[in-house]
Amino acid sequence: MTGRCPCGAKYFPFFFSSILVISIFTSFVIAVAQSDITPWFPAISDTATKSPESNIFSQLINISTFVGLILMYVRYLQVKRDVEWLQGNQTTLVLNRHSLSVGLIALLGCSIVANFPETQVPIVHVIGATILFVFGNIYVWFQVMISFHMKKMGFISSCVNIMRLIFAVLSTISFVLTFVMVSIASKKKSGDNLHWHSNEPGYVEHVIGDAFEWLMVFSFLLVFLTFTKELQQSRLQFRLVGNESSYDPVPSQSEHVEV
Repeated sequence: MTGRCPCGAKYFPFFFSSILVISIFTSFVIAVAQSDITPWFPAISDTATKSPESNIFSQLINISTFVGLILMYVRYLQVKRDVEWLQGNQTTLVLNRHSLSVGLIALLGCSIVANFPETQVPIVHVIGATILFVFGNIYVWFQVMISFHMKKMGFISSCVNIMRLIFAVLSTISFVLTFVMVSIASKKKSGDNLHWHSNEPGYVEHVIGDAFEWLMVFSFLLVFLTFTKELQQSRLQFRLVGNESSYDPVPSQSEHVEV
């Protein structure tokens, strides 16, 4: 028996981005209300270091990671289908495969960041954040390169192509500035890094670095939202088997996203 997802694949970018935004702002509001952080541009991880905000943040991020996994795989299938339909070059297909691998690694980093708070397991948290930001930026640039190929084949407009390029540049610049500024701020201040005051050394670098971290994360999300148009006519297909005797292997072609 074959069934279809009741909602189109075009909604996955919205679901993924919405859950992430909700998780970030919910933990931020609770952390500020609990006086666990200072409200002026804290690091995103700082908003989810203590209970109950850390528990809510972890749960929502785990959900968004699962949705992100589906989204990246659907995006991979969509690009693969479109390129093969027009008999496009193999370079695009290779970029698409590498993009999926890199994206899944970035999602792993996202899950690590959420489930290992920085004040409890700092080393693991830093490793997860590094994986997320490094591989997240690589994934974005893979999507930009894929977009240039898809533009040549007439699948996307110049506007979408330019938007992804702008978001990729923003995310990369933000990543570099975040790393530099946060490193400087951490060296200048000793002790509690969750509460910052304007008269403390490293305060300016802290605000600038964390502001660029927020910009980087939202640049990621905007890239995912640009997938909406390309996934507009796509649906997920699955097959349910009643019992083993009636099992009929699903051909590999049916794993593709249908149009």
